[in-house]
Amino acid sequence: MTHSVHTLIAGNGQSLHYQSWRPDGPLRAVMLVVHGAAEHGGRYADFASQVNSQGFAVTTVDLPGHGKSYGKQCCVRDIDEYLRAVELAHDYAEQDFTVGGRSNTSNDPEAVVPVPFFLVGHSMGGLVASLYLQRHQTRFQGAVFSGAAVLADPEPGWMQVAIMRVLAKIAPSMGALQLDAAGVSRDAEVVSRYVNDPLVYTGKLTASMLVAMFTGMKRTHEGLPGITLPALVMHGEADTLVTPDASRILFERIGSTDKTLKLFPGLYHEIFNEPERVDVVNDVIAWVEARLR
Repeated sequence: MTHSVHTLIAGNGQSLHYQSWRPDGPLRAVMLVVHGAAEHGGRYADFASQVNSQGFAVTTVDLPGHGKSYGKQCCVRDIDEYLRAVELAHDYAEQDFTVGGRSNTSNDPEAVVPVPFFLVGHSMGGLVASLYLQRHQTRFQGAVFSGAAVLADPEPGWMQVAIMRVLAKIAPSMGALQLDAAGVSRDAEVVSRYVNDPLVYTGKLTASMLVAMFTGMKRTHEGLPGITLPALVMHGEADTLVTPDASRILFERIGSTDKTLKLFPGLYHEIFNEPERVDVVNDVIAWVEARLR
């Protein structure tokens, strides 16, 4: 496995932290991972190691206000800022992996062919991924959603939303919602690493970020029927951070004819970091492999 790190320059001139994990053997496909709220792409190194062993590369970018990328922590005025970051990373990855990864099925050893891409979105990253697919689904061969935050539970009332919108304008970085780190995983070591990771934001999610997510959720539900590529929707049934109903609704409303819903009894929010993580990631690998045939 080869780990690479790059700095990408966003349209506003600020820097975004991009990284990839490339298998040592033939490259079969690339998984573009969109991470969740308050975390960062580096937390997917173990996921990358497992899928690398099967010939799949992983690439990710720290979203604005996250990890090593620019911006105030968990503070964004418009969810499209996240989409632009994903698009920049996607463009870079397509060039990087097409030039660097020759198809293992080609009869011409010198032939350079496009590498299949799959989009993987976790939690808020699932929300961002669903919005990104509404614009760019033809660039992917399939999409995987993990605990996708496409539904607020409980649904905020109009008065709460109105107050939050005012706060987002006058005090965008004001903390408004505290995530419970204990809900991340049943593995105490995972929770400990999460809490003590200096790149993980453990403060309250800001008013501006929540408003951006509420707006994104509305757009997502309007556009889900237009997403028609193969989709794997996964969720831990004991998730207390994002309701499993979010994935049920995502599965029901997405326009794909090739779609699979996998609910994992007893698993918490980060299904890729639960004690059963190897089996969960193997499910992803098997699903992707089936769509490469």
